[in-house]
Amino acid sequence: MGYGSRAISILQEYYEMKIVDITDEGIESVQSVQPTKDEEIDLLTECLGPRKDLPPLLLKLSERPPEVLQYLGVSYGITLPLLKFWKRAGFIPVYMRQTPNELTGEHSCIMLKVLKNKSTEKLDSSWLKEYWTDFRRRFVSLLSFQFRNFLPVLSLSILQNKNQGMDPPIDLSVVEVRVHLTPYDIKRLELYTKNMADYHLIMDLVPTLSKLFFLNKMGGMHLSAVQSAIMLGLGLQHKIVDELSKELDLPGTQLLGLFNRTIRKMLEYFGTILEEGLERELLSPGDMSDVTTRMVPLAETLAKELDSGAIELRKKQAKELERLKKADLSQYAIKGNEEAWSEALTPSSLGSISIKVGQKRLQTVESPSDTQEKKKKGENGGKKFGKGWKKPKNHKQKGGK
Repeated sequence: MGYGSRAISILQEYYEMKIVDITDEGIESVQSVQPTKDEEIDLLTECLGPRKDLPPLLLKLSERPPEVLQYLGVSYGITLPLLKFWKRAGFIPVYMRQTPNELTGEHSCIMLKVLKNKSTEKLDSSWLKEYWTDFRRRFVSLLSFQFRNFLPVLSLSILQNKNQGMDPPIDLSVVEVRVHLTPYDIKRLELYTKNMADYHLIMDLVPTLSKLFFLNKMGGMHLSAVQSAIMLGLGLQHKIVDELSKELDLPGTQLLGLFNRTIRKMLEYFGTILEEGLERELLSPGDMSDVTTRMVPLAETLAKELDSGAIELRKKQAKELERLKKADLSQYAIKGNEEAWSEALTPSSLGSISIKVGQKRLQTVESPSDTQEKKKKGENGGKKFGKGWKKPKNHKQKGGK
C-alpha cells in the first residue's frame, strides 16, 4: 500500500470513528478567533501587528470531532492508472463528463464511496447501487459517441466494478429473445459459428449482443478479458477489426477466432432459452386443460370397432368369392396330362419344357364394326401403289372415249 492509499484509508477510518473513541468528555475546548463585523474594519485606522489567541494549524484528533458524513467523493480527470487507484480504494463511478477538459483533454469523472458509521446504520445504502446501475446503462449507450476514443481496456475497467458486488444474473425470457433476435438472426449466427458465412453478415447484431452482455442480462455468462474487450470494441464502440487489433495488440486472425468462440457461446445460451420456452409452451397446464376439455369420448369401444371392421371384411371377401365362382376360368386351366408332364420333367430334358395340348387357343370374335373397318382398309389399299407399279393399257380414264 502506497502513501496515497494509506492516506485515503486513514481518512475513511477517521470519518467512520474507528481511530479513537471520541466522547464528550474527551473533547477539549479549542480556541477560536472572534469574528468581527465588516463595519468595524477600517483600512485607514487598522493597525497591523501580530495577533493573539490564534488557533493552531494542526489539532489532535481528540480536539477535533469528525463531521457526520454519509459518503466520500472524488472528482478527477480519468486515466487508467487513476481509475485503478480509486477503484482499489473502494470508490464507484457515478458520473462521466461527455466533453473533455480544454486544458488536459481528459474527461472528468466523479466517484463515491459510502461510509459505515453510526449515522448511516439506519440509512439505506442502496442508493449508490442505483446510481451505478444508471451510470453503467448510460455509459454503455454513449460508448459509440463521445467515449468512442477510449481504449477498450479503460472502458472495460469502468464497466467492471467489483466494489459494488456482482449483480444477480438476469435470464432473458423467450419473449425478450424474440424481441431482440428474429429466427432469421438466429440462423445467421448459426451460419457464422459454422464458418459458413463471413463476420460482416452478423455485424448488425453485435451491438445488441454486447449491450445485453454488459448490462448483465445473459444469465451471468462469463467471458475472458480479451473476449469482453473484443465485444466492447466491435459492439459498443463500433470499431473496425484492424483498428481494434492494433489497440489490443492482437493479430486480426486471432481476434476473429476469439470473436467466433464468443458468438458460439452466446448462440448456445439463446438456443437453450428458446428450447426451454418451447417445452413450457407444449407442456403448459393451461394448454393441456384446454385440450382435455375439448376431448369427446368415442361412440363405441375399440373392441367393438375392430369386430365391426372384421364383419365388413368377411362380407367383402364372400362377395369376391362368389364373383370368382361364377366367372369362366377354363382358359386359365393347365393343359396336358400327367404322362406328358412326367416325361417333360425328366432329368434328360435340356432346360426347356414343351407340352402338346392338342387344342388351339380360342380366337376372339370380331365385331361387325371391326369387319367393316377392315373392308374399308382393303378398298383404300387398292389405290395405293408400290414403287414398280405400271398403269394397265386397257384402262380408260374417266371421261375418255
